[in-house]
Amino acid sequence: MSKSKFLKLMVAGTFAMSTALAAVPSFAEELEEDELVAEEEMIFEEEEEEEEEEIIIVPTFSDVGVDYFAFGAIEYLAGLGLLEGSNGKFNPKAPIKRSEIAKIIALDKGYKAPPSYVIKARDITTKHWAYDYMAALEREKVLVGSDGLIRPNDNITRAELAVLLNRAYNYAQPPRFYSFTDVRHSHWAYHSINKLATNGITAQGGSAFNPNAQVTRAEFALFLARTLDDRFKH
Repeated sequence: MSKSKFLKLMVAGTFAMSTALAAVPSFAEELEEDELVAEEEMIFEEEEEEEEEEIIIVPTFSDVGVDYFAFGAIEYLAGLGLLEGSNGKFNPKAPIKRSEIAKIIALDKGYKAPPSYVIKARDITTKHWAYDYMAALEREKVLVGSDGLIRPNDNITRAELAVLLNRAYNYAQPPRFYSFTDVRHSHWAYHSINKLATNGITAQGGSAFNPNAQVTRAEFALFLARTLDDRFKH
């Protein structure tokens, strides 16, 4: 091989090697890149945490905080326009009246009585604020009075509510009979209560149902929310 050819090959090889070495990052450069990536990931995670911290839940009612047992149910129904408060408060522990329930269920189900319909009960007049709602539920045989009375201003008991909900909503038939320590099979509302237990509306199966206790506004919200959306069931 001639000297000139040998020199040309040496130069070409040196150029190729220097080019290859230039294309491969050094160990220090790789460390720098890794540190930059880690730093960027850390910044991104911190930004995500900051964004999560910025989410603030503002309760609809000042007396129902996020930790309240029926908070989700109350917020859900309020969002549907079915629950209202007064002066920014919901009064969750107050008993709920039959007329108030009539309004909520009539709105949810879309029940309306024709103008010509006259309530059969004799203890309510057209001047009552809930007359149209009560008329709608009476016509649908959901809210039935006794002895000619529909008792619009009375608080409702848990047993009465069980029967009313069963008339208004199409719950699945129970495959079994639940035992309640304070509700015998012969109780007038047993089958309605049993349906609530079967469908996850009440969690009292196997314990006391308290059929004669008055229903609070929060309890009603929980029963209705579980009726409308399975997410609220246990």
